[in-house]
Amino acid sequence: MKKLMLIIIVFTFSGLSFGQYNPLLNNYDVTLYKLDIAVSDTSTYISGSGEIHAIVQNNFLDTLVVELIDTLTVDSVIFDGLLRDFSHSNDEIHIPLSTSLPIGADFSATVYYHGTGISEQGVHGWTVGIINQSDITMTNSETYHSKMWWPCKQIVGDKADSVYVFITVDSTCKAGSIGMLSNTIDLPGAKRRYEWKTDFPVPYYMVFFTVSKYIEYSFYIKPLQNQDSILIQCFLPDSSYLTQYKVRIDTIGAVMNFFTELLGEYPFKRYGYCIVPTDYHENITMSNMSFSYSGWFYYLMIHMLSHQWFAASVTCSTWQDVWLHEGFATYIDGYVAHSYFGNEGQAISKIKQNQIRAKAEPGGSVYVPIEEIYDEDRILNGRLSYSKGATLVHMIRFEINNDSIFFKVLKNYLAQFKESSATAEDFKAVLETTSGLDFTDFFDQWYYGEGYPIFDIYWSQHEDTLTINSFQTGSTSVTTLFTTPLEFKIKYSNEDTVIKVYQTQNDQIFKVYAPETITDIEVDPNHWLLKYVREVNGTINNDFENSNIRIYPNPVYDFVNIEISNTAMLGASVEIIDIYGDIILNKSSLNESGMIDLTGYKTGVYFVKVTIDEMISVKKIIKY
Repeated sequence: MKKLMLIIIVFTFSGLSFGQYNPLLNNYDVTLYKLDIAVSDTSTYISGSGEIHAIVQNNFLDTLVVELIDTLTVDSVIFDGLLRDFSHSNDEIHIPLSTSLPIGADFSATVYYHGTGISEQGVHGWTVGIINQSDITMTNSETYHSKMWWPCKQIVGDKADSVYVFITVDSTCKAGSIGMLSNTIDLPGAKRRYEWKTDFPVPYYMVFFTVSKYIEYSFYIKPLQNQDSILIQCFLPDSSYLTQYKVRIDTIGAVMNFFTELLGEYPFKRYGYCIVPTDYHENITMSNMSFSYSGWFYYLMIHMLSHQWFAASVTCSTWQDVWLHEGFATYIDGYVAHSYFGNEGQAISKIKQNQIRAKAEPGGSVYVPIEEIYDEDRILNGRLSYSKGATLVHMIRFEINNDSIFFKVLKNYLAQFKESSATAEDFKAVLETTSGLDFTDFFDQWYYGEGYPIFDIYWSQHEDTLTINSFQTGSTSVTTLFTTPLEFKIKYSNEDTVIKVYQTQNDQIFKVYAPETITDIEVDPNHWLLKYVREVNGTINNDFENSNIRIYPNPVYDFVNIEISNTAMLGASVEIIDIYGDIILNKSSLNESGMIDLTGYKTGVYFVKVTIDEMISVKKIIKY
């Protein structure tokens, strides 16, 4: 299947730990990877060949570039059936062509290689590359570690149309890989070759294998009426795993059933789904996850399974939009805990944990800046890509305010980009089309912007009217306003009620009918927003707002005057607060003239907070 390839323009940067982008890699579009390798369960030694079929794109092809670490030895290279010269340095194989190939031309290249593949500690303490531990050899290639064990092209948006992985091992071992086991062949010398194939498009980092003396436990599930059964497999190191963890393993069938209702059909139903109890890695049709995580196992299982939709089926076009993988999977594992396992407390707790983690530092965008796309710590940043990313999905659900539409958005997105790649802008387009809402400000502020809103809430009740002054600043100077729906729980002596407003300005006043005496108000009681509530202060049945407070002139050039009609209030304290929420002036008492010198302050918007006893008023001024 020939596919359209998104042309990615990427700049190169010096001193990046994960290598440099070579623009020659963008001169071809991969259609097929075929690996034919020999490995064992006792080492990371690997030998064999990696074959690439591709189509020339963007520019004439006069040099083919393939990525492979220098510590692996390249024995020879065949290009279009002929033995070719090559060079191998800086983790790249360069194959010069005697005649340039035009755009649209097909070609194939096979790299024969051998050596000891390497592993190293990656993000979150996970081991990446080709790994051997406890008589298991496996791979984990996210994000830029495929080249540590096979010749490839590490551009995530270029999904190979098909992938074959043939693995020769000792006959006492079982080898698992991508897609479906199409054949098993016994070979001389007590060897066996496992031939795995898929004709689904696959991003390079999800090409994998795992080898050990596995035993297999499998069963079938029938997710929905009139759908074919799906094979669920589990490769276990020994029979004790089945005895100890069978209840947990069997749960995957029920969760798969739920997912098909939530997100649509399992994308790889022809191949089934396999889990292996090792360090957690996401791979197409197979997930590696430890079984020993007690209560956390179910979250992990749900998270990894959701990656079959959000990563394996629909892959981010570049690592800048890794939110499309990790933000959604992190949100879904909490949501399913509530919807399927019926534990609302755990679901809310998970949301709150993500919000707390996202606020551990004031800045950082969910979107990965272009200059950081080779920084794996930034791509897989737990605070930004996972936790803050999950809170964005939660807030999109809040903005839509209709769960049936929200989940229709997810289904439509997954259906439209199935077996392909997408950007956050692609998701936004589906979101807007399905919901009928404009999410431009949301993405500018929450996705591309940085930080979160800080709220100071001042409220007063006069007779049957509740006045709420919501004063919002940003945690950083990058994004100083987050336009957002905002809920308040109004507490009365006998009952509570929740109201929703929409804040579009830093300083905004809302008036609400309140016929009974209010005892208190709570901001965002259902934990929808990523925010920090710095202060909630209120008074009941006071005439403070009606006391004719005048702040003039406004705009102000030098001196601002604060005038209160009730002379008994001249002991008021005053704070001047800048747009970032910093208190830049604090006067414990207001003098008789009520004059404050602002001569030395920068031009901009400020807020004047006047406090008398427990009564508070906030007014906006502009300094020229």
